[in-house]
Amino acid sequence: MINIYNKIYNKIYKLIKNSNFKDIKDKIIITNSLNIDIYHIKINGIQFFIKKFNLKEEEILNNLKIELLKLSFIYKINIDNDFINIFINNNYIEKKIVKIIKSNKLIFKLNKISKNIIIDYSSPNLMKEMHVGHLKSTIIGDSLSKILKFLGNNIIKINHVGDWGINFGMTICKIIELNKHKDLTIKKISIDEIENIYKISKLDYKNNLSFAEKSQICLLKLQNKNNLYNKIWKILTKISIKNNQYIYKELNIDLKINNIIGESFYKNMIPNVINDLLKKNIAKNKNGLILIPLKNTKNRYGKKMCAIIQKKNNTHLYLTTEITSIKYRCEFFKPYKIIYFIDKRQSNHFKQSFYIAKKAKYITNSKLEFHSFGMILNKDKKPLKTREGDSFKLKELIKESIEKTKIFLLNKNKNLNINEINKLSKIIGIGSLKYFDLSRNKNNNYIFDIDKILSLKDNTAIYIYYSYVRILSILKKNKINNLNYLSYKNFKINNKEELDLSLLIIKFEFIIHKVSKLCTPNLLCLYLYEISKKFSKFYSTDKIIYINNIDIKNTKLNLCILTSNIIKKGLELLGIKIIKKI
Repeated sequence: MINIYNKIYNKIYKLIKNSNFKDIKDKIIITNSLNIDIYHIKINGIQFFIKKFNLKEEEILNNLKIELLKLSFIYKINIDNDFINIFINNNYIEKKIVKIIKSNKLIFKLNKISKNIIIDYSSPNLMKEMHVGHLKSTIIGDSLSKILKFLGNNIIKINHVGDWGINFGMTICKIIELNKHKDLTIKKISIDEIENIYKISKLDYKNNLSFAEKSQICLLKLQNKNNLYNKIWKILTKISIKNNQYIYKELNIDLKINNIIGESFYKNMIPNVINDLLKKNIAKNKNGLILIPLKNTKNRYGKKMCAIIQKKNNTHLYLTTEITSIKYRCEFFKPYKIIYFIDKRQSNHFKQSFYIAKKAKYITNSKLEFHSFGMILNKDKKPLKTREGDSFKLKELIKESIEKTKIFLLNKNKNLNINEINKLSKIIGIGSLKYFDLSRNKNNNYIFDIDKILSLKDNTAIYIYYSYVRILSILKKNKINNLNYLSYKNFKINNKEELDLSLLIIKFEFIIHKVSKLCTPNLLCLYLYEISKKFSKFYSTDKIIYINNIDIKNTKLNLCILTSNIIKKGLELLGIKIIKKI
């Protein structure tokens, strides 16, 4: 499909004189349709150039239609106002299917040279349990790392945990105040106790000026490597990290301890960065406060805003650490690109960090981009929280999803034994939770409804699972257990259902490349849902086992194998485990 796009772009470029190829690709949008009854490929944006160069609309559109029909893979074109709808001929689709079968590859266009790509994701603050707000960054980052690696890139995963800063200053201060530090060991304190102390200290820091000042002193002592404070810090971080790693394992997230490069990693580099920013006249020392004026940014009074990178007491801020981390990553890893997955509320922080790092020339040959996402809401369209008003913990969400799945399976299949129920409940429950989140547009808030994640009528993991298991059952009935392709010598599309399914199969590569470019796994979820629906229609037209014509039968069975391979690979790239029975 990617080659098709390039050929279409070339035709448009040759027809619209005075334009350049970059403008053509930027302004004209070519998309695949998942509703292939209306069109296979749609072109939008021709009107921009017609108006820009004062061209004759009817003449341009007719000439474009004539030129496009010269392409061997196009058999029909409909012009509908601003849109040009294209239909691809069966012969081209058949050749593409045979190529996939013959090569045993789902993807052909891979990077010739492996690029270093850093993906910064999950990155929770320590001293408290991971909550529902960490879900999106964790699973979308993990999925994109798999997709970009699949396309031939070298992926450097970084978990930039919050293991430094004032939160530790005030928590350590409270631990000492409560006299808990004397017998503090990893075995004697739990993550729940740590989180409780953190909450108390946070409240005191906000309402008690004396405690706030003591907390700042504690942070300064920690930064200056005080033995006692450093010992407490190590215990707090070790327990927190252990708890987070348990959540990653439950969610099938490929983040290990050696992927952690937290805020504390940069603490010894920060003074040099501050001095460098001062030398370059980017930062200013104003009565002991180190500031950086921000371009085109004003406060509510209309005055130019500044970013603080060091307080008067010499403590550093989160922004300072971010700038330092960018400098280190660009120099040490020399990445082609750094991708961040963040909460929308962090957008300004990253805009400021990128602006300062670019101005300081810490970013030279690397591209930096952040992808922000919305919040998970309850049915009242408010942030999902517990009855007590706390953030909903991820371990509770996982537990609830597994329990709901267990009830679902007990009602659906009475033949499963208790061991099968328990095993499948965990795989399907966690897979359904992840899929439900990944299938949503990351830019929007969405309402989380635990009852909808197991719907058999919507775009859910359970719908995809049922399609996959059904395909395996069909292949087993036809005595195909190893999923090896059958003879494709006389592969031929015989009806509309086969055409619809085949067209979606050859679009898999395009979808994967699009998801990798836009960082939108919801498009892969939608694709898997559509191909599952098309397979259901394809399967319902004929019972394959009763077909006598060997060529027709092999065509249908090969389409079954291709669909199963695509669903399996698609779910794997989303970080979702496969099942073989349900």
